Amino acid sequence: LFYAFMELGYEFEVAHINYGLRGSESDGDEDFVKKICNNHHIICHVHRANPETSAPGESTQMWARRVRYDFFGGILSSRNLDYTAVAHHAGDQLEHFFIYLWRNQMDKAFRGILPQNGSVIRPMLGVLPSQIQNFLEKDGKSWREDSSNQKLDYVRNKVRHGIIGFMEESEPLMKEFLLLSKSTQKEWQRQELAHAVK
Repeated sequence: LFYAFMELGYEFEVAHINYGLRGSESDGDEDFVKKICNNHHIICHVHRANPETSAPGESTQMWARRVRYDFFGGILSSRNLDYTAVAHHAGDQLEHFFIYLWRNQMDKAFRGILPQNGSVIRPMLGVLPSQIQNFLEKDGKSWREDSSNQKLDYVRNKVRHGIIGFMEESEPLMKEFLLLSKSTQKEWQRQELAHAVK
């Protein structure tokens, strides 16, 4: 997302959160973000979160999400910015579908991740993970991988490495599924609007 915005000539600032959950790896991510922003003269906002601030009964993922969007909202307000752009991509959209399908929450499964939710925008929802990697590799751009994504501790990772991993072997299948997801999402939104009008 950073490099895409650079190539498109958009004005933007970067927000990075160090959750402190992966020790030196988390610090390495922070250093990487600071360095790349400095090299391109992009303003970088960094927040070091404290896992001990989680609320009673709040999962690590829910805590991280709360911290993240509180931080983003504060930056929008203090810097008078319009949007928070997050880098959810097509793989995340598919994971979202299967996770909520498994939870039997059909409304959330078929509604999908929204391209825009208030001031939060997701411009990469239609981009496949393989396309992102190709984009980075073509000019030798560097990136970091979160090692926790390889663990099977979370349902999301099980879906990613199981179902999505199988689907990624056939890019046409991935694209067809995404087209179906988009049309279903539009229909679901139409029904929600009709219900609201009634």
